[in-house]
Amino acid sequence: MSGGSTDADRRAALVAHLVEHSVRRGDFVLKSGARSDWFIDSKQTACDPDGILLVADVALGVIPSEATAIGGLTVGADPVAYGVAAVAATRGSTTAQLHDPQGGEGPRCHRAPGGGVASW
Repeated sequence: MSGGSTDADRRAALVAHLVEHSVRRGDFVLKSGARSDWFIDSKQTACDPDGILLVADVALGVIPSEATAIGGLTVGADPVAYGVAAVAATRGSTTAQLHDPQGGEGPRCHRAPGGGVASW
């Protein structure tokens, strides 16, 4: 979606995708035991081809240009890290290795040569 679209356009498209594919209404019991009449299953967006492109596009709009790695909690962040790495590669970023923020090599973090880490 990059091209001539604005940050606001990209965020609106991501929100629309989340609302359509990830927001569920009903009667839910949360892990805390509390009840809710809505639930967000963001994996329905992060694991969807169109959705992950939107996530990556918005993420790349807020990640500092000097960041050279991306990662987070492995269960939820893997599709986001890979999506951002893939889209960044189409924009000229160089992927050097995958990096585990806890110190080992692994699938938790996309790292390019030199610089900081973007994580959530």
